[in-house]
Amino acid sequence: MAEAENQALTDTLEDGTAPSTTQVADTTIEGDPFGPSEDVQCASGTSDLGVFDAYNSGTQVRQRLCAIPNIPSTSQESTPGDVFYINGADGKAIVNSRVSGAVYSMAQAAVADGVQLSARSSFRTMAHQEALWNSNPNPSEVAPPGQSNHQNGTAIDFDAGSTYGGQTCSARATAPGNKQW
Repeated sequence: MAEAENQALTDTLEDGTAPSTTQVADTTIEGDPFGPSEDVQCASGTSDLGVFDAYNSGTQVRQRLCAIPNIPSTSQESTPGDVFYINGADGKAIVNSRVSGAVYSMAQAAVADGVQLSARSSFRTMAHQEALWNSNPNPSEVAPPGQSNHQNGTAIDFDAGSTYGGQTCSARATAPGNKQW
């Protein structure tokens, strides 16, 4: 297996260029990303925000949360002074420790390809998810409290500049007004 992986590093892309050789953080997801993670350390390069209540399919679990320094975020949990702010997030995306290495390395790879990722939303507290649900109790638009993957630190809504909230890749790709359609 290692020989095949090394061979892939010497291959060229279709356009004749070599694949990226950027060194990235550990890309491993540590165990069950939806389970408790209070004993799982944040990946190197990320910041430990502490252990918080998280939710998976309505079940409360304790998860260690990590700030991802190379993904700026406008999420309320990331914004100092916001009622939902998590101390230490300071404008960075928040994920659970089990996925912190994979997310951090994804952002490093994006930067190496000339793309700066940014997030509109990442981890959400129960209070925040309840507020979202109470303002729009429509399960096709907002997950009920305890049911959102944002509440277990495995979901990030990336900011795509001109993309409006609620649009999916599938909807944009098949929209008649989309030049790629």
